[in-house]
Amino acid sequence: MRISPFFSFLRRIYAYIRPFRWHFLASLGFVAFAQGVSIITPLIYGKIVDTLFINSSFAQAAWLVGALFGLWIVNLIVGYFRDKYELKHLDFWVDKHTAKVSFSKFLSLSIGQHNNHHSGIKQNIMDQGRHSLSALTYTFLYDVFPDLIRLIFILIAITWSDLTIGAVVWAGAVLFLVVSLFLNNKFHPRVRALKDMADENGKVESEILRNVELIQVNAQEEKALGEIEASNQKMGEHGATTWLWFAFASRLRDTISIGTRVVVMLLGVWYVSRGLFLPGYIVVLFSWSTDAFSRLSELGYIHRRLLDMGTSVQKLFEFFDVPPAVVSVASPAASIIGSVSFDHVSFTYPRRRYITSDSDKDDDVVVESSLKPALQDVSFTIPAGSRVAIVGPSGAGKSTIVHLLLRAYDPDQGHILVDGTDIRGLHLSTYRRSIGLVEQQVALFDNTLRYNLTFGRNISDPVLSDTELLTIARISRVDGFIHKLEKGFDTIIGEKGIKLSGGERQRVGIARALAKNPRILVFDEATSSLDTENEHLIQESMRDASKGRTTIVIAHRLSTVKDSDQIIVLEEGRVVGVGTHKELLKSCSTYETLVKHQLEK
Repeated sequence: MRISPFFSFLRRIYAYIRPFRWHFLASLGFVAFAQGVSIITPLIYGKIVDTLFINSSFAQAAWLVGALFGLWIVNLIVGYFRDKYELKHLDFWVDKHTAKVSFSKFLSLSIGQHNNHHSGIKQNIMDQGRHSLSALTYTFLYDVFPDLIRLIFILIAITWSDLTIGAVVWAGAVLFLVVSLFLNNKFHPRVRALKDMADENGKVESEILRNVELIQVNAQEEKALGEIEASNQKMGEHGATTWLWFAFASRLRDTISIGTRVVVMLLGVWYVSRGLFLPGYIVVLFSWSTDAFSRLSELGYIHRRLLDMGTSVQKLFEFFDVPPAVVSVASPAASIIGSVSFDHVSFTYPRRRYITSDSDKDDDVVVESSLKPALQDVSFTIPAGSRVAIVGPSGAGKSTIVHLLLRAYDPDQGHILVDGTDIRGLHLSTYRRSIGLVEQQVALFDNTLRYNLTFGRNISDPVLSDTELLTIARISRVDGFIHKLEKGFDTIIGEKGIKLSGGERQRVGIARALAKNPRILVFDEATSSLDTENEHLIQESMRDASKGRTTIVIAHRLSTVKDSDQIIVLEEGRVVGVGTHKELLKSCSTYETLVKHQLEK
């Protein structure tokens, strides 16, 4: 039998909180005690009323008040121990668990999946989903379960007092809950659509935040504000309509609790007027019935919050369900020597959309391919320890070679071999630690220079001493500016390395790659955005860094590649020439054209 989506969702929630299940049960024990005290309290109120108006016994009433005071003190003490227990085992730790699970999934996706999925939407799903997952857990623990336990205790107490009144209350409660579930099913798609709008709004805002300098340089602040306002306007109109409809439906649902409460009150008055119960009973009955339907109304209010949070959590779970496009084998790879071969490799970039706007569809992962292949039947071999350049016009597939070598994607056809082994058969983390990558735009953390230089090293590797760092700095030419920094290696270099120049950031990228002591070193357009002085400095650093390593240089500039042991020429995703600079000038028209264009500049 197919499990309904609702119960499937609850099962996912339980799987998430399972490490805390015994702590939750213990907390529920504290909750049950507190709610039991809340049920007993009206009984004592009724006894006090009966004692005063029937027996006129102040002493007996005072004794009951004293008992009630003692019960409250015990409840305060138990409540303190509950708070202490939850602070130790639940509060904060659930949030920590949520962050770990979310980021573990985030980091398990391939580089290509991250590149093909908008970071703003992805961050919005993670931020809202993580917050909602923790909030949903706490809402159940601190709101839903206490109200449900209290409601059950009240219903049992009322039924035990009188079956007729109990039947009326039970009927009202069941009807109320059935209508609530019906509203939930009807309302969910509208809330889902609102969340999709929120994700799109997050995308717009993240684009503006990321490109704020571009906006200000072009004096387009008004345009940016207009885009944000338009996005918020659309979401606000849909949200207002959606929640107004829900508010109206909720008020209709609340008439069930009002009608049931009126019937209970009338029955109670009738019983007392006929002498079937003492006057104190009506106090107890009114208190219990009012409390019962207050719990139901509160659950109705919580229902709206749960809808909102549940939608965000559902989208987070859908994000969790996206399988990694690149999977690692379990066993660590052997030591890498550094020979690289592409054997009839073809590849077309996919366009992936991970989370659809309709959660009822089965195809939550939509995969489409672009029309033009990035690589077509590419084959070449790079001997270990050699220096090879890959050149070609824009869009020829040069950077795709790097992406595939790093296993950002896996090829559609063919094999990529390192030391004769298909890289899909190598342990992914161990394999990537053997590769040092220096890109055109070096990514840097808002942290110390030391942190950025050593970021690529494994946590189990020994810490590099200042002497070792200085050796790496000398090879990468970082030593040319480190003396200008106020705290040397321990200087905070700012967001994206804003305290460093473009050439300095490039040298830090080379140093970071060297700090890994890689067997394969890749320079992907590492000098394309530099001036002549910095280009010459980086080229010297690249030559020194590549000694004893397999080096792959992706570049446009002839000065960077002409001294390579071998040059591979790409055009429209195919290899059209392989050889030295002199050989290619004679045999490859594409290379000859590239050289001619550079000489004309």
